[in-house]
Amino acid sequence: MAVRIAGSLEMCRRIGYDIPTWIEEGLVDILIPAGNAGTDPDAKVAELVEMCQGTDVVVYPGFDGGLPGVPSGPEDTKTRDFMSVRGISSKHYRAGAKGMYLFNWHAGRDTRREPMTQVGSVETLRKTDKIYAATNRYILNEGDWRGAYRRDRILGEVPVPLKSTMTQDGPTIHLVTADDFELDTPTAVQLRLRLSEWVRGDELKILFNGKEMTDADIAYCVAVDPHQLGASAVGSFGPDVWVRFDLDAKDVPAGEHEVKVVLIKRHPQVASDLVLTDVELVVTY
Repeated sequence: MAVRIAGSLEMCRRIGYDIPTWIEEGLVDILIPAGNAGTDPDAKVAELVEMCQGTDVVVYPGFDGGLPGVPSGPEDTKTRDFMSVRGISSKHYRAGAKGMYLFNWHAGRDTRREPMTQVGSVETLRKTDKIYAATNRYILNEGDWRGAYRRDRILGEVPVPLKSTMTQDGPTIHLVTADDFELDTPTAVQLRLRLSEWVRGDELKILFNGKEMTDADIAYCVAVDPHQLGASAVGSFGPDVWVRFDLDAKDVPAGEHEVKVVLIKRHPQVASDLVLTDVELVVTY
């Protein structure tokens, strides 16, 4: 028997799922940690795998029809979705998953065939472009789906407003990668952060695994006309930017990495918060 459950033991307890008892009494064969309304990119696979040690129960983390909270660009929507799916799958396998479960993937020849042929094993994910992203807590307050994602994720590391502090400290974001660059050499590895309401004059200090990053490449997220379907860009500037750093692959071994973002000084003429909305490690081959 396969059972679809919440993405963490904490949330399972909140909704009355007694996972330890199900495993102990042999009531299930496959556990599918997944979101309720969308893909949970940070399902706690490792803790479930550990709980299943010594039993025949296996863990197949689940993908839903979409990944909520994913920003636009720099890649096109389809490319970005595929790269994110491959990154999440790779991370799950590293945590001990035995396979992946797909729900509402209405795939044809020209839709999701490519990722469907890749996420089934570690081997088929090798040498594929990936995005390893910070866990985003996506809350929708308007529209028909308002509140739908609230139960999917209790905690998320982004989005988070940046505040200038006396101690010059800031939020620390955790990213887990799974690619072994000693086996497969990538074309590029890039750290990138998306900031909302950034303006020239804001001063930031960004550290990757304790090392301060320099020589940032800053690219505006181009705004489009929301009233025209498929509209082209309405200008070269928007309220959000991507801050990008090229990394040496040898400095990004498989495992957990830390990104600390410190707001040194906000532009004195801007009253709104500078918000860190996304942090990603991007691997291309």
